[in-house]
Amino acid sequence: MFNRIHDWIKGVLVKMGLATELQSVTDHKKVMADDTQYGLIAKWFSIYQSTPEWLKIHKKLPDDSYLDRQKMSLNMGQVAAKKMASLVFNQKAVITVSPKNAKNPDDPSSPEDYQTVENQFVQQTLKDNHFYNNFERYLEYMFATGGIVIRLYTDRGKVKIRFATADAFYPITSDANGVSEAVIASKFMSDSHYYTLLEWHEETDTDYVVTNEVYKSTTNSNDDLGVKIDDWSNLPDAFKNMSPQPTRYSKKLYSRPTFIYIKAKFS
Repeated sequence: MFNRIHDWIKGVLVKMGLATELQSVTDHKKVMADDTQYGLIAKWFSIYQSTPEWLKIHKKLPDDSYLDRQKMSLNMGQVAAKKMASLVFNQKAVITVSPKNAKNPDDPSSPEDYQTVENQFVQQTLKDNHFYNNFERYLEYMFATGGIVIRLYTDRGKVKIRFATADAFYPITSDANGVSEAVIASKFMSDSHYYTLLEWHEETDTDYVVTNEVYKSTTNSNDDLGVKIDDWSNLPDAFKNMSPQPTRYSKKLYSRPTFIYIKAKFS
């Protein structure tokens, strides 16, 4: 499954011209992932699913026939990833936000911080997005495949938190603070049609820019991106609150992009 996902993303990027661009970008931009990296992601995910190649037995018998069978697995890949995720973060964790006018924001939080407007807003946002459950679950995927992405956006006046796994995230450029530009790819199905959403996160000298592009296809082929949709009025409800117009986030108000890339590091 993971190989099919990677092949589809690669096909999307080639058709968009991104793959060619990535091979000829200026020196200060770095390609953060290539075929080798996605090959490793596929390998790690197979271990997590207990379907690695080394569990497959192909043995020649004395009568020149072959025996094909699958070894039993203890599923330790998933067990280890789940254990690491629960050690790093679980539902007993407490997140608090210091008030905006705090004398020293680096000081430990206090019981009074729970009553501030800033903290109550954050707590409600985390609750609305089931953050404590979802974050631990996606940390498990992170330890299994190397990384995850947290995407922040607004919908009907509320802050939403969406996660993306390593297979759906294609880093484009990086700086001293980490990944600064990327493409997040998603796929939807509605009324026998397949929709591909490409979420472009780019930056200029003054803004972080998020641009959504939607493609429609009648097949689920990995290399069939389909036709770009210019008229969004008839798109399924999944795209109802999105816009084809670029959304700009001024760097005067935003110190970082609207996504957070978290990479698992092992020493």
